[in-house]
Amino acid sequence: MLSEIGLMILSSLCVLSSHERSIIDDWLGQPVLASNEAQGEIRRFIKRRIPTLELPATVSEWQRKSENLRRELLEKVVYLGVPAEWFEDELQVVFGDVIETDNGYLIRKLRYEALPGLWIPALLSNSPLAPLCVRASSAIL
Repeated sequence: MLSEIGLMILSSLCVLSSHERSIIDDWLGQPVLASNEAQGEIRRFIKRRIPTLELPATVSEWQRKSENLRRELLEKVVYLGVPAEWFEDELQVVFGDVIETDNGYLIRKLRYEALPGLWIPALLSNSPLAPLCVRASSAIL
């Protein structure tokens, strides 16, 4: 039905005179909204839905509220749609061989489980002159 209506409109446009087409083009070229009107409407829409933050009077109330806020944000924003085992399971680190270099570096091979079943290989280097440095590696350990 809609495609038939579209074809009728398209065929009617083909028989318009150039003057009629210019009138329609001018009419269609006019903006529907003012330049910042849509952005302002979005802001107002969002602001109405943001709850006000009530500040607790004491430190213990604030600690309780901050724990609740953190838990709520994690559940409703960060972990929304994420399988529970991705953040509830204990992830593992498996250390491999240690390579000693002539310059005094110790390089330790390891792999860590970023997600259940997804292992990331890495190299952990320790220099007598520099702090610990972790480098991701594409090599399979």
